[in-house]
Parts: sequence; C-alpha cells; structure tokens
Amino acid sequence: MATVNENISEIMATGFFTEYKFFRLLEHDDAGGISYVIQYFSSSIEQYNKYIEECSSSFRKKAFDKWGDRFIAFRTVMQIVN
Repeated sequence: MATVNENISEIMATGFFTEYKFFRLLEHDDAGGISYVIQYFSSSIEQYNKYIEECSSSFRKKAFDKWGDRFIAFRTVMQIVN
C-alpha cells in the first residue's frame, strides 16, 4: 500500500487536484480479488486538462512499469449534481 500512497502523493504534488478519495469496492469478482478506486478532484476542467497534457502520460507509464497487468487505469470526468 505504501507504493499507492507514494503515487497519490506525487499526483497531488502536481497542484492540479485539490483533494482525493480512496475507496475499496465492496462488490467484486471472486476471481479478481479486492479492488480499489482513487478519485481526484480538480478546481476546474482547465486544471484537469492541464494535468492530462503535462503529467498523465508519465504517471501512467510509471504505474504500468511498477504494477504491469495487476491493475487497470481509466479516466472518467464527472460533475457533482445537487
């Protein structure tokens, strides 16, 4: 778990995100084991887009170099609806 915390710290240090939440999925495939989700929050879509342009490729490569096929990564942009 230390490696995950390092990854989160590095991403937060970019300054493009204001906070994050770390979740453990309660429903999972028995063959797949436990799954976790990290959700990052940005102050604007522009900040998010700058992160994608400037940082995301290097973080994605670093994660695949560390964990190989033991994880999946995907992006979804959401908006809070009250």
